Amino acid sequence: MSCSKEEIERKRLAAIQKRQTKLSSPNSPLGNISISNTTQGSPSFTAQNINGRKLYHPYKKPEINQSENIPVTKVVSGTIYLISESRFEVNPSEFCVPLINIFKSLPSKCYDANTKLWNFSIEDYEQLMSKVAPLAPHVVLGALPAYVLKVVRENITDPNNIDLTPVEATLRNKLMPFQEDGVRFGIAHRGRCMIADDMGLGKTFQALAIASYYKHNWPLLIVTTSSMRDTWQNKVYELLPSVPLMNIVTLSSGKDTQLVADKQTEVVIVSYKITSMHTDLLKSKNFGVVILDESHHLKSNKSQCTTALVRVCRGAARVLLLSGTPALSRPAELYTQLLLIDNKFFGSYTEYGKRYCAGRQTNFGWDMSGQSNLAELQILLQKKFLIRRTKEQVLTTLESKTRETVLLDESLLQFSKEDQKELSEMADTWRASRPSDKHSALISYFTESARVKTPAICKYIKQVIKEEGVGKRYCAGRQTHFGWDMSGQSNLAELQILLQKKFLIRRTKDQVLTTLESKTRETVLLDESLLQFSKEDQKELSEMADTWRASRPSDKHSALISYFTESARVKTPAICKYIKQVIKEEGVGKFLVFAHHRSVVQAVCAALDQLNTRYICIDGHTPSSSRAELVERFQHVAACRCAVLSLTAAGAGITLTAANLVLFAELHWNPGMLMQAESRAHRIGCCGEVRVRYLLANNTADDFIWPMLQNKLDVLNNVGLSGDTFKDTTITHQGNNNITQYLTPNYTKNKNDYIPGTNIRKNSIQQCDMQQNGKSATEQCDMQQNGKSATECTKNEESFLEHDQDDDLLANLEL
Repeated sequence: MSCSKEEIERKRLAAIQKRQTKLSSPNSPLGNISISNTTQGSPSFTAQNINGRKLYHPYKKPEINQSENIPVTKVVSGTIYLISESRFEVNPSEFCVPLINIFKSLPSKCYDANTKLWNFSIEDYEQLMSKVAPLAPHVVLGALPAYVLKVVRENITDPNNIDLTPVEATLRNKLMPFQEDGVRFGIAHRGRCMIADDMGLGKTFQALAIASYYKHNWPLLIVTTSSMRDTWQNKVYELLPSVPLMNIVTLSSGKDTQLVADKQTEVVIVSYKITSMHTDLLKSKNFGVVILDESHHLKSNKSQCTTALVRVCRGAARVLLLSGTPALSRPAELYTQLLLIDNKFFGSYTEYGKRYCAGRQTNFGWDMSGQSNLAELQILLQKKFLIRRTKEQVLTTLESKTRETVLLDESLLQFSKEDQKELSEMADTWRASRPSDKHSALISYFTESARVKTPAICKYIKQVIKEEGVGKRYCAGRQTHFGWDMSGQSNLAELQILLQKKFLIRRTKDQVLTTLESKTRETVLLDESLLQFSKEDQKELSEMADTWRASRPSDKHSALISYFTESARVKTPAICKYIKQVIKEEGVGKFLVFAHHRSVVQAVCAALDQLNTRYICIDGHTPSSSRAELVERFQHVAACRCAVLSLTAAGAGITLTAANLVLFAELHWNPGMLMQAESRAHRIGCCGEVRVRYLLANNTADDFIWPMLQNKLDVLNNVGLSGDTFKDTTITHQGNNNITQYLTPNYTKNKNDYIPGTNIRKNSIQQCDMQQNGKSATEQCDMQQNGKSATECTKNEESFLEHDQDDDLLANLEL
């Protein structure tokens, strides 16, 4: 049967009405279901409670109970750590629906798609922990340590509001703007911090400025390396002029302990090594301010030095650490340094290592060689402990620096089959070694690798010189069978122009010191009869000369050294005889004797002892602490006539203007060394003409070194780096007309009776001073100019009765 559209519509509406009436009945089992027409006549159904039960809606998302899907057999753990000063991140061990729902409920939630981790504001930290707490023991998150929360929430004094007026004006006026920021940072942290600026940015200035600000907490202790003690002393004296020099003590030995204990001592400078030897002394001084220079030396918490300084710094109000490289390789090296700044901050080394060094328990103890939570550690360091600036940040005009890696030519490596096998075994040993043995295994591998690489390194350096063209253009570089020979010179006029325009400024004494007394040079040919020549010696020296002439350029220097050493032995008797003659010359006051070999220095000292001539001696074995005292003695004690000096140890850096004669017992193949040595006497402050004499001997290495020196000086003159020449020196011969030169006096010397480094008796200085104090200034000046000692100028009777060298000679002469 067919129905029209009108009938179909009428029946549909009747059915809907009937159903609506049925649903509206209170006895209906479906409860209340509302049906309403929507647009275009389509009804919509809304499910409500039917007899207290929930109806299922196919398009509605199911509600999830937080107590569902919690793993019972496996615990979900997680770590929380800072990623910035205001946000932290959560890293769960695995996906957990209830935990994710909590994350989504926090207002500061943020999901990082790269790390696939959630992070939140530090303000929501307590809310997160309170919501996660009911999930225990199935879900456990490691809380942020209390010290992290304390640093994040702590209010620090604004460094910009700090006034630097208490800092001494001399130092304050020399600070650059970024250095002032560093000083303010240290003061804002109450003088307990680390200045970790790049090398060369003036950490010394900043540390002394902070120490000056807290001068009311002094005395000041400065701990540094042995080589930097004098530098620190000079800087304190220069930048803090209010501190008298007598109140600055450098503790270098047990002799200085009384000075350190003195109440007037304000500044004590000590090396790391000495601190462990005098810990009790330093602790009893009760230093209020401590500066630890190059603090990365304290990276080991087991070293004696670290233990000693922890005790010393425990009572200090201010502790400043300075290092351009606080951690050389791993975070574990920072702990002891941070402990000195705040010994209660991290709790224990184990707690620090577990959080920031990925500390793990092994069969051999705790392994703290790793790293973890480095972003959080960086925040703690910057907020609590240190300030660090790089050269690029503060020196905008500094030229850039580029790094390259160069793979050396494998064909040039000094590889044999045995070497390859040995290196391979060392590599395997290093890989298989346990963590505590890895370092020693690596050192062995590293040392052997250096030997293998050496030929390739040398080849590369020669290639660099060739590529740059400097050697070829200015050193007459030429390729030989043994490599590039750069011992020549070429285009010196062009090089001189480049040096003067681009690199240097040079003035000579003659150009700027018009009132300086002149300097004359002489060469003295030693008496051949006094040379310690035997037929074997003559033959050996002749062979050495031939060897030097025939040797290739790379071996010439070593051959010359052997020849030079043997020549020194031969020349020694003639040198000593000439010095004895010089002492008896009229008009010779104080004089210097330079030598290279220690045997020659000792022989000259013995000759002076025989003549009872007072002298000082400075060589490589002379302690640096006593050199200044010896120089002062030579300069101001009239009785001290001679200074015996090593060319390499005392040829530069000291002033000996009291001398008017300079003797070179030996030459040196470097003319610059000789020029430097001459200038010890010929400089500002010298009185009268300075004479320089070079003692030469025929048939020795002097025959080759003397012309070589002149040739090298010619080259330096052509470049404009020197104005000296040996061509205008006069030649004299050593006189020999005294038969007593062949007699050796019987002379013994007790070193305990003399001042170290001199042959001056300890009790004679007081007598000399008493005699000088009884004379007028004019008499003392006349005595010094005549070259006489104080004891020689007392009375004629005493001079006549004085012990003379001839007495010993006659006593030993068998008649």
